[in-house]
Amino acid sequence: MRSANLLNDFAFKYVFGEDCKEANDALKSLLTVFLERKVHHVVVKKFRNGKRL
Repeated sequence: MRSANLLNDFAFKYVFGEDCKEANDALKSLLTVFLERKVHHVVVKKFRNGKRL
């Protein structure tokens, strides 16, 4: 089985990568589950080829 690279996953970026309330809430919920602690704030930063846009 091939491991997924979320940094290159189009669907992940589409759902969680937008800088809007709905995407931020979804990303906070996902991170809360994985980290097993409440996430209160997220910041989406855009990168292309290792450089911030």
